[in-house]
Amino acid sequence: MLNSLLSAITLALFILHHPTTAQGELKVQMWTLLVCFLSEFGARLYIVPSLIDALEERMNLEENAGVGMEVGYHNPGPLAYCPHYSQINKKFRKYHAICACANILSMGCTTLHLYFLSTRLRSALT
Repeated sequence: MLNSLLSAITLALFILHHPTTAQGELKVQMWTLLVCFLSEFGARLYIVPSLIDALEERMNLEENAGVGMEVGYHNPGPLAYCPHYSQINKKFRKYHAICACANILSMGCTTLHLYFLSTRLRSALT
């Protein structure tokens, strides 16, 4: 939640400093900051609760079966043929992948914002 709050503050400050001059490069930067905020906030609000629920259910099944404490290679043991465990594991992996994609999108938007800042700083110093 802290990431989305910081992204919202960055977006608000950017809009306050460029209220009417959002043309070309500044417009791209503003949209980039908006996408960054929405991806972080949306992931935290909609994806992470489902991810945590699936993780807890998966961990409970693994704990009851006596597996899941391995480091490195995952050996599901007796749960390998359990359809309920397979369904929960698939759901967990899906939510985890969506959350990872949202994080990568957010990092890409932040990187683009930093690129714009560095080019403006470089042109101001020369």
